[in-house]
Amino acid sequence: MTVFDVLQFFGGVAMLLFGMRLMSDMLEKKAGGVLSGLLSKFTDNKLRACAFGALLTAVVQSSSAMTVMVVGLVNGAVLTLSQAIPLVIGANVGTTATVWLLSLTGMQSDLVFLQFLKPTSFVPVLALIGVVLLLFVRDQKKKDVGTILLSFSVLMYGMIFAADALAPLGGMEQVRQIFLALENPALGLLAGLALTALLQSSAAGLGILQALSLTGHLSFAAAVPIILGQHIGTCVTALLSCIGAGKNAKRTALSHLLFNVFGAVINLVLWYVFRLFVPGVAEQSISAVWIAILHTGFMVITAAVMLPLSGLLEKLVCKLVKDGPETQEAPATALDTRLFVNPSLALVQAKNVAQRMARESEIAFSLAIDQFRAFDRDAADRIEQTEQALDTLEDEIDTYLLKLSSRPLSQKDSSLLGLLQQMTANFERVSDHAVHVRDCASLLNTENGVPVKAHIDALLRAARAVVQMTTDAFCNEDVNSASDVEPLEQVIDQLSDRFKQSLTEGMRDGSLGLTAGTAGRETVSYIERVSDHCSSIAAALIEARRGMLDMHEYVQDVKENSPVFREKVEAFAKQYEA
Repeated sequence: MTVFDVLQFFGGVAMLLFGMRLMSDMLEKKAGGVLSGLLSKFTDNKLRACAFGALLTAVVQSSSAMTVMVVGLVNGAVLTLSQAIPLVIGANVGTTATVWLLSLTGMQSDLVFLQFLKPTSFVPVLALIGVVLLLFVRDQKKKDVGTILLSFSVLMYGMIFAADALAPLGGMEQVRQIFLALENPALGLLAGLALTALLQSSAAGLGILQALSLTGHLSFAAAVPIILGQHIGTCVTALLSCIGAGKNAKRTALSHLLFNVFGAVINLVLWYVFRLFVPGVAEQSISAVWIAILHTGFMVITAAVMLPLSGLLEKLVCKLVKDGPETQEAPATALDTRLFVNPSLALVQAKNVAQRMARESEIAFSLAIDQFRAFDRDAADRIEQTEQALDTLEDEIDTYLLKLSSRPLSQKDSSLLGLLQQMTANFERVSDHAVHVRDCASLLNTENGVPVKAHIDALLRAARAVVQMTTDAFCNEDVNSASDVEPLEQVIDQLSDRFKQSLTEGMRDGSLGLTAGTAGRETVSYIERVSDHCSSIAAALIEARRGMLDMHEYVQDVKENSPVFREKVEAFAKQYEA
């Protein structure tokens, strides 16, 4: 084996890892949006959760990514530990799909049909189709398909190059002696563990093992412990991902490790029992296809044993990772960067946090309106605390979305990311104005503000309604509610103009005190700003749902030419006495 063979081998491994990573990223980008809708449906039953975990992992071609994502979901309190363990078990089964694809490089047959299944026959065709889609087609979805085909082609060519580079090892006695040493189960397990931990991918490690099998020196006796060691090595990524996470996330990562450790022990025992009955198999050379068969068989056996015992596994990891002192979780717990392995799911979590933020700002504003009836010091303090918490939360969401924007996102996800940035900024401003409105209410309660409060009562009711309507539209993704916001905002503008004028006249003729009248005018101004933020939120929701390019032009057209819009304005004006 020459230095050029060594360079070719490392180049092949580099292509294998790059192609696998790129294909995984693109498949996650295409499939991630589906995950968010199915997650709650498939985690209420162990068997379905396991099957769902296996299917999703087979689609995204990465059990490490799937497991890290599950750790993030548990850390974000989206999944419970009992829901996560079957998903992890399924992820380990699903990862076998990649190895079956890689096993095609070892296919040998004179049959024409099987010749077409060899990578050297069909991969060039896939690469050509991928290039055409990527370079000559404008549709982004088709470009993504082209990228997936190209990344798969790079992956397969990397495997072919690595296998060709290792071909000279077939005549080397030293290599045969090394493989004989690896028949020692302890050494084999350690070698498999180290290789997979280094590559951060069990599929890549098994791909290299399949390439080594083409030398003819790798026996079943050496391959079995290496495969089982690689099952354990794949847990390193999940274990690293849980550093700094909550106790349940650590338990999830530990369950992944224990599943594979128990699986290695179970399958190693079964292997040696099998050797007692069929002793000649151990010394036979193993092929790439048999490596895929053993890998799948070991995972299926382990899942069949461990899935019914998942409750016991949960109890064990809870004993190993004990409960610490109870602490209140931060409001942005779900904003876990571990979910970046699946950007679509990370966006769903960001949306959930943004919706919680919207509800909190609505509550704060409603409490501020309540202060005009009877000032409550506890409620006033809560408004202040909520505003400070939402300031921090908005910064966290904004930072999270900024980091997420660098990940591969579909056009739909990119639009959602931009929408969430608008939503959080506007709802945070609503909470700011809630503090200002509370301060005005406090002043009016100490400065004979009863006449002023009587003046603006209708405006206060309309303001409460528009914030509630806007929040419901965002949290329920209800475009119909969003379309009602602008007509009500128009009525609030009319009320604001009327009440500002009447308050000014009251201060002139002396029927209103200067301080109380000024506080009333400031209240009206803050409510106008709140309704403007609500209008911006509603417009952005409509724009996102209907795909409009110029929302301002659309709103102007609706105001001027829509009978329905005018009817809504008249109905709200009558309701709030405008």
